[in-house]
Amino acid sequence: MSGAITEAERAEFEGWLSASELNRLAFDELEDALDAVDGASAELLAAEFESELEARADARSGGFVQYAAIAASLILICAAVLTVRLQNIFPQGDLQYATAVGEMEKVGLKDGSTVELNTKSAIAVAFSRDRREVRLDGGQALFSVERDNARPFVVATQQAEIVVTGTVFDVDVFEGESIVSVVSGVVDVRPKAGSPVTLLAGDRVVVYASGAAGAVERFDANQALAWRIGKLRFRDAPLGEVIEDLNRYFAKPISLASPDLANLPVTGEFSTGDQSAAVSGISLSFSLQAREGPDRIVLMESEG
Repeated sequence: MSGAITEAERAEFEGWLSASELNRLAFDELEDALDAVDGASAELLAAEFESELEARADARSGGFVQYAAIAASLILICAAVLTVRLQNIFPQGDLQYATAVGEMEKVGLKDGSTVELNTKSAIAVAFSRDRREVRLDGGQALFSVERDNARPFVVATQQAEIVVTGTVFDVDVFEGESIVSVVSGVVDVRPKAGSPVTLLAGDRVVVYASGAAGAVERFDANQALAWRIGKLRFRDAPLGEVIEDLNRYFAKPISLASPDLANLPVTGEFSTGDQSAAVSGISLSFSLQAREGPDRIVLMESEG
């Protein structure tokens, strides 16, 4: 349905619209209903409205002599109205992007902003005339946002909304938390619970599963954003956390045979594309033995 109608059809519709206050009210009701539907509902809504008009025409016996042409015109106009409204809400469309385990992707947005998706990440993009919104459903993304003071850029997660006008920042949604790290500019973090937090370049904050934000901390961008070049860097990080991070990139997970190993301090760099090297490096550093099974690799203390 294109929404294009002829001048004759438009004149018939306008004549019907002005012929009765009831007609005007019926069309106003339809416009109100359009605000509550999406594109998939357009055809159903038009059909229901056509049936309603037909019932009214039968009841009035002659009040709608040229009902068929007018109804067709009305349905086309309604579809056009719906299309325009949806384009105003989502002119770029509700676009979705996702990466698989171990995959990374750089996405260019309509406003000139870019999003770099890390492993196993998913976003949905919805731009309107007064708001640019990206929903981060999971994973990690680095946002380089083109400045537009009239249209704030909002990243929504389950734990918070992150609002900017133009800056570079990273959002990592993992294990029920949202970690926001600012590379440049100013970022407002609005947790679902608690007060908003303003971050400057070099600042980081964790918004917990409860929706509350932790304390603002400084971070090392070279370490935090090493994933962009296929690296993970750690400095005195507990082995348990290192394993969790590595497992985001590998199809076969690594696990620890004993919880006592989880607190071993790890300092070093690993390739996100080479699981064998990561396992070997950890094993050699702590004199561990790696045993590979059908569904996982287990690190354990060496026997003897």
